[in-house]
Amino acid sequence: MNTNKINHKSNRTNSSGHILIYRPDHPSAYTSKNWEGYVYEHRFIAEQNLKRSLRDDEEVHHLNLNPADNRWENLMIISRESHAKLHVWLDSGAPGYESSRQKGMNSGKPNLHEHTKRCKICNLTLSRDQSTYCGIVCHGIDLAGKSKRPSPEVLKADMERLSGNMSAVGRKYDVSDNTVRKWIKRFIVKGVWQS
Repeated sequence: MNTNKINHKSNRTNSSGHILIYRPDHPSAYTSKNWEGYVYEHRFIAEQNLKRSLRDDEEVHHLNLNPADNRWENLMIISRESHAKLHVWLDSGAPGYESSRQKGMNSGKPNLHEHTKRCKICNLTLSRDQSTYCGIVCHGIDLAGKSKRPSPEVLKADMERLSGNMSAVGRKYDVSDNTVRKWIKRFIVKGVWQS
């Protein structure tokens, strides 16, 4: 499963409130016309955290019963049989839980959907310890978009024009002098910059 590929299609929500994300390369992606390439987000997040695919007999249960709350700490991997028994127990009036039948889709109960944090790049649900990005790939994509690294020729001309002042060059590109040093080092390693 290639998780490094970021897809910018919109997330979709089905009639039961579960969020689906567009991951056409995922082995469990739907092939039906309306949902082609989409995967349940809670299953995708569980697989990412487990670092393996879910087995055929495994399901993902939302601990707070909100199908849109896909934070890792709200998900529990459970066998299909146990999951069915759990929902029968919950729906029959388990202490402290309101069944989805009692709650109803339009019951006026608060929807936790709106304060679920999402990745700035791919829109995946973030866990409690993640603030902006779901992982290093999305963080790198965002950093690459912010940093306007000049070509070696342009950087060399800027360094000559600004008398080698890396802070001045950094201000031109809205980066630190340390970033300018890293650019030069990278160009030296690639063999396109002579000191």
